[in-house]
Amino acid sequence: MQKVNIIRDDFDYIYKKTVMLVNLLLWGLFFVITLNIFRIKDVVFDWGEGLFTNGIKVGAVEITIGNIVIFIVVSWLSIVISRMIRHLLEKDVFPRVKTAKGVPSTVVLLVRIILISGGFLLAAAAAGIKLTNISIVLGAFSVGIGFGLQNIFNNMVSGLILALEHPINVGDVVQVGELIGIVRSIGLRSSTVKSFDGAEVIVPNGNLISNEMINWTLSDSNRRMDIRIGVAYGTDTDEVIRLMQEVAMSHPLVDKNPPPTAYFIEHGDSALNFRLLAWTNIDHRLAVESDLNGSINKAFKKAGIEIPFPQHDLHIRSDDTKGKLQI
Repeated sequence: MQKVNIIRDDFDYIYKKTVMLVNLLLWGLFFVITLNIFRIKDVVFDWGEGLFTNGIKVGAVEITIGNIVIFIVVSWLSIVISRMIRHLLEKDVFPRVKTAKGVPSTVVLLVRIILISGGFLLAAAAAGIKLTNISIVLGAFSVGIGFGLQNIFNNMVSGLILALEHPINVGDVVQVGELIGIVRSIGLRSSTVKSFDGAEVIVPNGNLISNEMINWTLSDSNRRMDIRIGVAYGTDTDEVIRLMQEVAMSHPLVDKNPPPTAYFIEHGDSALNFRLLAWTNIDHRLAVESDLNGSINKAFKKAGIEIPFPQHDLHIRSDDTKGKLQI
């Protein structure tokens, strides 16, 4: 069983939960045997049956503790099973199967919706709730949506849109407002984005759908670098362009198609300004920009090209009229 990814990776967790379940079953068996030894099992069981079956009538609806317990337990089991199946799919099934980008998260989300919704209906049926009563509850729920649950309902619908349209996928680098990070999970109500500072931010799905969002890695992970630099007046502009392009072409992480290109863009106040455009993978962008800046600086220094600092000329004029006696 250690060959199964989910058991190998989560063996300690599964072992603890299994021990808890076995202990619970053994305690239940011990309780029944103890009652049988003292010959009070039938009395206790009859009392428990009466406690769970005797209900209170509210109008035409009869409410019992047993129905409430059954509804809670079945609903809880549906949620637990949905989590187990999600974990199984993410850890063991999809890593072994080649799928298109975004398909695993969509399948997982739809499976959770189906299991939880089906569990709710099954819990209602097991608790003896009639379909007419369920329709009344749903009608009250729709009224609640109209008054105070608009945001929750909006986020849930937005979660379905994210699952079906794939504007973002798990692992994408996205920007929502000032937040930039990697999508860690896409849920029914909210999604988790881990910022580059290490914080995990819970973003409501409605914000991802209704507001402007930038997906830096939707179709590919290549991003353009824009390096700007100025040189002293009198420098050969063709030589500067050649050196900048040679430095970029020689870097192993810079894409060669399209090739890096340098431009002479303007006559600045204190320098001739140039611009280097090159493409690289977003994961290496900062490191490559740092390497290119350092290599360009070394190449200019070797070629005797000066990188100037801002300069201002100050002219001092004297007023000869001051100090003279005027009559």
